[in-house]
Amino acid sequence: FTADLNEIQIRVARLAGLKLVPVKRFTILADQEVIPSPSPDTRPSGTISWGVRSVLGLSDTAIKTAGGKGIRVAVLDTGIDREHPDLTSRVTVCRDYADPIKSVNDDSCVDQNGHGTHIAGVIAADGGASGEGMWGIAPEAELLVYRVCGKSGICLADDIAAALVRAVDDGAQIALLGMGSESSSSLVSDAIAYAVKRDVMVI
Repeated sequence: FTADLNEIQIRVARLAGLKLVPVKRFTILADQEVIPSPSPDTRPSGTISWGVRSVLGLSDTAIKTAGGKGIRVAVLDTGIDREHPDLTSRVTVCRDYADPIKSVNDDSCVDQNGHGTHIAGVIAADGGASGEGMWGIAPEAELLVYRVCGKSGICLADDIAAALVRAVDDGAQIALLGMGSESSSSLVSDAIAYAVKRDVMVI
């Protein structure tokens, strides 16, 4: 398990014969600041963001996207808002690795930050039941969501590695890791190698 320990706790753990291994921290935002989201409107001013429009090379008159059927995309981030109208039908797997009490929570991936929901929307938002919501790059893709980052945007290397291996075993074809760090982690590198060896595209 992973825990933040102070100097006294470290000394006690070593006296008890426990082997301590430092775990690398990753973050989703460079300054680790949580920016509150504004209250959402019920309808967006446009249905395709400029980023999605640009990536897909869509004209200014396009109002929705298509594609992604049969593609399973793993999103390792802060979780997802499963009630978001543009994402409710996209999520097929939802697991929480960032819970400080339980190592893995199956069927739970509540996003307390918003970053993971945003990333999931860019990938696979499907316009919602009315078709008037936002559209992502691949609105027919399945999302496999793994919460590996907490509310503050801190993500621990062992959580990332465990979730990535599980995503591969769950059948992901693409894995998106929405965080970064200034130095590498052998745990994460090994998990990426595991994914790549099994033909999973890791972004």
